[in-house]
Amino acid sequence: MVCERSGAFSALEKPIKFINIEFKGVDTILMSFLSVGEPKMGIRVIPIFRKLDPTFTILDLSWVPVRTKKSDLPEGFSF
Repeated sequence: MVCERSGAFSALEKPIKFINIEFKGVDTILMSFLSVGEPKMGIRVIPIFRKLDPTFTILDLSWVPVRTKKSDLPEGFSF
C-alpha cells in the first residue's frame, strides 16, 4: 500500500510504501515500510537498519528488495 498522507507515521518521507512481511513458519505478519523500489505481491526483501543517529524505535528498521546495492540505501541505513 502506498500512502501519500499520514498522521501516525509523519516522521517518514512521503509517499510511504507500507509492506507486510511474512516469515515462513511464523503466524504473525510484520507491517513495515519499503525504502527502495515499489511494493508488489511476492517481492523478496531484506532488512536494513538505521545506524546513523538511530531513533531506537521501529522506524530504525526498513526493508529493501533483495539485490539492492548498498549505495542505493537511504542515508544513515545499512545492511
